[in-house]
Amino acid sequence: MAKKLAVVIPAGLNPESPEIRAIIDNIFVRNAEKLKEADTTLDYFLLKQGFTDIDAFTWEALNLWNSFELFETVRKLQDKGYDGVVLHCYLDPFLTSLRQLLDIPVVGVVQSSLIFAGLMGGKTGIVTFARKAIPMLEELLVKYGCRDRVVAIESTESSTADFFASFVNARDLIERFKQEARKCIAAGAEVLVPG
Repeated sequence: MAKKLAVVIPAGLNPESPEIRAIIDNIFVRNAEKLKEADTTLDYFLLKQGFTDIDAFTWEALNLWNSFELFETVRKLQDKGYDGVVLHCYLDPFLTSLRQLLDIPVVGVVQSSLIFAGLMGGKTGIVTFARKAIPMLEELLVKYGCRDRVVAIESTESSTADFFASFVNARDLIERFKQEARKCIAAGAEVLVPG
């Protein structure tokens, strides 16, 4: 049965920019094509305004602004024939609120990755992009009932510049990921989740 899914990247980046479009097509679309069912269509959406710098994601005022844009973007998708929405952010921004707003499924990558990790092993390690994301992830782990299964959360300490550079050449970030992943494994992780 054919499905049409919307993937919302909660960042205020210009989707008309050739550089941003190339990143979406070369990274997100190419990788999703390897995993999705043949009759599933994925459409990618960015916010008109919002975060352009991952270094500022913990600012409450910017979260409020970003959240408004996220709500407006996702709210409009329900009437466009989508069967579901995927929030493409490893902090599941306003997942519960968006589920309350829509009559179609809304999937958060933290929640779904932790459930899937639990099927693959008893203990999970998360490698995230910034140390300041760890308290936010720990809150989600408690909310989702997964705190006891996550034995370590480590960080590659990536800046916005690192993040965008990795879309062109990810070698440095991959090496940092490996270093942090080893710490998770040493703590007892049987499954690793990039976040």
